[in-house]
Amino acid sequence: MTHEEYEERFAEALVVIKRKIRGVRDPGITRDGVRLLRVGGMLCDDEMIFSLAWGKETARDIVAQRRSQS
Repeated sequence: MTHEEYEERFAEALVVIKRKIRGVRDPGITRDGVRLLRVGGMLCDDEMIFSLAWGKETARDIVAQRRSQS
């Protein structure tokens, strides 16, 4: 999966989550380069965002595909 494809999946996941959950904030980047955002009261990384949108198995698959391209 290319970086662009991964970012497209992330944007799609945010759309799904925003339909389900109120209080989704804009993402920020930590000093370590990890993207985090607040969803309700939770602080979520990319894998958690994918999991909230489509479930744990799909989230793991997307993140694994990204890691294999790094």
